[in-house]
Amino acid sequence: MTRDVRVGRVTRHAVAGIGLGACVVLAIGVVLGGWALLANRPPDARAWFAVTAAVAVVVPFARPKVERVAERMAFGADGDPHAVLSRFIDDVSGAIALDDVLPQLARAAAAATHSPTGQATLRLADGAAFRRTWPPDASGVPDQVTVALEHGGRPVGELGVQAADARAADGDRSLLRQLSGPAGLALANVGLTYDLRRQLAQEKVLVTELEASRHRLLAAASEQRTRFAADVARTVDPRLAEASAALRVLMDGDTDALHTAKRAAQDALDALRALAAGVFPIVLAERGLVAALDQYLQGRDHLRWRHQPPVLPRLRREVEAAAYSAVVSLFEDKSGPAGSAGWVDLLIPAGGPLRVEVGRASPPTNASVQLVRDRVEAVEGRVETQATSVVLVLPADTGQHADLAVGR
Repeated sequence: MTRDVRVGRVTRHAVAGIGLGACVVLAIGVVLGGWALLANRPPDARAWFAVTAAVAVVVPFARPKVERVAERMAFGADGDPHAVLSRFIDDVSGAIALDDVLPQLARAAAAATHSPTGQATLRLADGAAFRRTWPPDASGVPDQVTVALEHGGRPVGELGVQAADARAADGDRSLLRQLSGPAGLALANVGLTYDLRRQLAQEKVLVTELEASRHRLLAAASEQRTRFAADVARTVDPRLAEASAALRVLMDGDTDALHTAKRAAQDALDALRALAAGVFPIVLAERGLVAALDQYLQGRDHLRWRHQPPVLPRLRREVEAAAYSAVVSLFEDKSGPAGSAGWVDLLIPAGGPLRVEVGRASPPTNASVQLVRDRVEAVEGRVETQATSVVLVLPADTGQHADLAVGR
């Protein structure tokens, strides 16, 4: 406690005592003077009874006013705690910025109790706490007198000040309780605002992530179209050109060219089917995920099932498509040497989500994992990366295919 505060408290008590004494003397003088004037005789027992009654009425009536005057004389215009509380309520209901409520509340508590330091604490529903002290550079509040702040029966924080001594603590606590009502309302509003700000920040992050995911998916789709067109030009177009040339020879009368045209057309069809198997094979729509992955693994001796795949119920089309494209993307990632060994495993526990685990000899690139994550999260799934594998966790609701089940 600073010397100025101690002097102020002594001055306040002295002025209050003198003021109350003056009120008592004035009450006695008025009663006795009126008795002498009206009765024209010395005061008797009835006069002193009237004096006692007058003092009993005047002291309780005059004491609050005398104490306010003493507060102002001892501490200045801001010395009246009731004025401090009233001004704080006006400020809270007026134009105080929400970020200023905590320090202003700490300041009001310190001013109302004439304490050198005050502290206001806001507690949010998730357990987070924000504290502000007055003065702002105070490191803490020693010998703290604290009251809990509530709003609607829910705790919202605490209000504390530094007590001068044990005797002053009860008075400080009483003043803080007077402040607790408007302070609780103010902190409840601040808490709601902080929660809204946090939710807004989370929503902004989510929107940013969704926008980035959308751009990645669009870029991947464009790259896939470009790569598919290049693969068609490399593997299908030459065979179609060979078939066209054989047909022209056939039209000139060379019947031996018919076999050549049929073989070239069949090779072109097989090449096109092989390319389609890496994008969205017809078997995926007709027979489901296990059959589609079976078809993809055929002819790729370096890729295999780790365990016999289970008989799966048909899942939602978008879930099957996401799982299939994610597995193919991970297998076709170019991070390792061409033809690196890999495996895939399926597991669908009773009542649980579908788990698709893809193992590789070398870990896939971050770009491939991010693209897989975008596709899986788009159907409300998630991706777990492990040391040598990537696990896709997908919802196992059956959707449009509840009556179908397909194994190998």
